[in-house]
Amino acid sequence: MSIAPALLVESHLRPAPDHRPAVISWQHTPEILAHAPLPLVDTPSCAVAGADPLDEHTRGQLSAVCAAIIDTVAGRRAPQQLVRWVDERALAEIVLRARQQRRLGRSVGVRSQRFQRNDDRVEAVLRISDGNRSEAVALRFDQLGRRWMCLVADFGPTVQPRVV
Repeated sequence: MSIAPALLVESHLRPAPDHRPAVISWQHTPEILAHAPLPLVDTPSCAVAGADPLDEHTRGQLSAVCAAIIDTVAGRRAPQQLVRWVDERALAEIVLRARQQRRLGRSVGVRSQRFQRNDDRVEAVLRISDGNRSEAVALRFDQLGRRWMCLVADFGPTVQPRVV
């Protein structure tokens, strides 16, 4: 027997690649810890204590639209009255929630509302309650020209009626 066949077989074999992650050192280097955090270029307007980015006129308009949306959900207002201020998809969500509320026989009202402005968009969060239950509603208003339009209405999970 010769050694040549054994060398040919060994020449075709390659070591398997090492797929293990690289070793990470958890020891801190003093150069990295010596740097101070970078300061903010501009202080965000919402971070200033007591600052309200919405003027009173805009806040009043959006509060009125939010109240109209909740009145529609409670069944005290027709959905057609919201067409000017609410997008079709958001209006469909509002009508669906109004049907569910009617089936449950609950009348809801606004307990609190908060507004947050980002450029040409305002996000509103409402807490609505019927006395026994309380839930949150998230609305997003976009500014289209001089008018605010509700493009998103999120009512959270659907409440199912109790079966006794």
